Amino acid sequence: MTYSKVQMESNYHEFIVDLGIYSLKLSDQGELKSPMAAAIAALREGFYKIADLFAHNGFDEESQESFEKHWMAFINHTAFGPPRDSIDKLFCLAKDGFVRFIFSEEPSISISDNSLKIKNSYIEKEFNYFIDARIPKGNLKLKNNLLFERMQKKGYVREIVNGKYENGKIAVQKDGRLIGNINNALIYLYGIPTDGTFLQNDSLSRKINNFSDEWSVATMDRIAEKYSCRNNKMECIKFSNLNYINLTSN
Repeated sequence: MTYSKVQMESNYHEFIVDLGIYSLKLSDQGELKSPMAAAIAALREGFYKIADLFAHNGFDEESQESFEKHWMAFINHTAFGPPRDSIDKLFCLAKDGFVRFIFSEEPSISISDNSLKIKNSYIEKEFNYFIDARIPKGNLKLKNNLLFERMQKKGYVREIVNGKYENGKIAVQKDGRLIGNINNALIYLYGIPTDGTFLQNDSLSRKINNFSDEWSVATMDRIAEKYSCRNNKMECIKFSNLNYINLTSN
């Protein structure tokens, strides 16, 4: 996009605000009238194709590593991004100066006892508070999730390995079930923990990779197989030492 009333080098904050508001106005025109909206829509549809290829192990180790490290986040953020309402609120706050964009160049971060210092080649700022609004994602290599780490030690969880490439993500089957020594247990993952095998799982979607349905069906089948008994029109399901009787079974 070549549009810009403000030069990035002169005032980075004003540049981002101006460009952001202009982009929002273009998106309001829809995919049929806005070239930018049409390009983003094409990228979104392309991402679905990539996600399907990714879920079926269609990448060799070099391609997967390159995609995850250099492309995946940018394509995902551009094609989907946050909800429109959230973006409108953000730029409203930025326009009035409550939110500031000041680091166009990636900074370094140093932490002291009472403050946090953020610095790059042209600016340095010190802050008393830091809010990390990123979605936490477990990584077996970084050992940043105690539950997954313990499950890995017990053999319930395995790391995804593609040749020599290991990304710290959890291996799951196509229905979301764990690949590991789980002794026929019905342990399924859903949402963010499955993002090593499946893409676009930041939210719990009813339409995309909804493994809760798979788990619930498998669980009900096992209950029916082990604990149900039918006698005329009475259905008896036993849980532990309790009996629940349904007189109107379907």
